[in-house]
Amino acid sequence: MYPTISSLLEDLFQITVPLPIYTYGFLVSIAMLFATLLLRAELKRKEKDGKYLPVVEISKEKYEPTKFDFFLWWLTGILLGYKIVFLALNYTNFTSDPQGLILSFRGSWIGAIIGATIVYGLTVYVRRQNNRYSENSNYEETHPYSLSWTMLLISIGFTFLGAKTFYHIEHWENFVKAPFNELLKVNRLTFYGGLIFALVALTWYSNKYNVRPLHFLDSIAPALALAYSIGRMGCHLSGDGDWGIVASYENIPNILPEWFWAYDYPNNVINAGILIDNCASNFCHVLPEAVYPTPLWESCCAFVLFLTLWILRKQIKIPGIIFGIYLISSSYARILIEQIRINPKFDFFGNSMSQAEIISFFLLGIGFLLLIYSIFKRKKLRNY
Repeated sequence: MYPTISSLLEDLFQITVPLPIYTYGFLVSIAMLFATLLLRAELKRKEKDGKYLPVVEISKEKYEPTKFDFFLWWLTGILLGYKIVFLALNYTNFTSDPQGLILSFRGSWIGAIIGATIVYGLTVYVRRQNNRYSENSNYEETHPYSLSWTMLLISIGFTFLGAKTFYHIEHWENFVKAPFNELLKVNRLTFYGGLIFALVALTWYSNKYNVRPLHFLDSIAPALALAYSIGRMGCHLSGDGDWGIVASYENIPNILPEWFWAYDYPNNVINAGILIDNCASNFCHVLPEAVYPTPLWESCCAFVLFLTLWILRKQIKIPGIIFGIYLISSSYARILIEQIRINPKFDFFGNSMSQAEIISFFLLGIGFLLLIYSIFKRKKLRNY
């Protein structure tokens, strides 16, 4: 396994570069970047097809930052300088425990002064250049696709908030015992929490710029599938514990390599299992028994779904159907995977089910309802 990018580079290219970057976090970042680019392309295509018009806004002649704005900028500069300079001066420790050093209260006061000085220079510049908009026009157009990078920032915030919230609901007993410690652990996340929070926030935001909800959801569906595929590959490569139960070799298909059916995740990032002999890294554990590599399977399924949606997006003209297909396919795949995954179970109307399984059933139902609605209202939705 490759818990860090350094271990991945060393194995693939025999290059030893100490980097404080975890493989899972790196691939999640790549996933969000690719999703943003795909969403931008789809919004631009739909605008070209006349699905919505650019928003015309009255431009303000001048923008004068308030004292509170300057205070926030200075505070941000001080905090960033305080932490960044300290991490640079303690790079070796940073590479071995990036999360611990970032979340600690340790820092450099010299860095804080440097950060404050830089921000002061920026505030002087902003005061001199406070005319944000062109003086030659009272109006400007805002194209929804041009807001894709703002959407990325919104999605990062709400994805993290939703993922943390749903995880702590699922593991409520651990959260109650040590809430502060649990909140500081950035690897305590769930996919569905982030998905739901981010979709609600982004749909509301895009609607402000003339992008109807069904058109937006259709636009983002392929991006969600690709992002999930890349993210799950990050789970597999790092060995973050999202694997399945102990694998059975009785029904293994002959056409599959053994590692695709059962894997023991050596050097996994959570140090689960037994110690590996003669290992000198920070990640020296391997599972005693091979398990089903469910993240790898999910990654492959999600990529196939992405390709399918990407092909269908120009063929299907009725709004809502693409997103309905995404909900049905992704939810059904997750329900199947949950049967062999290790997750906390809840009593749901007499059935023992995981949180992800319960949410998947709800999303599956919403997907079918959305398909039925779009098909029966197709004449009305053609001008939606």
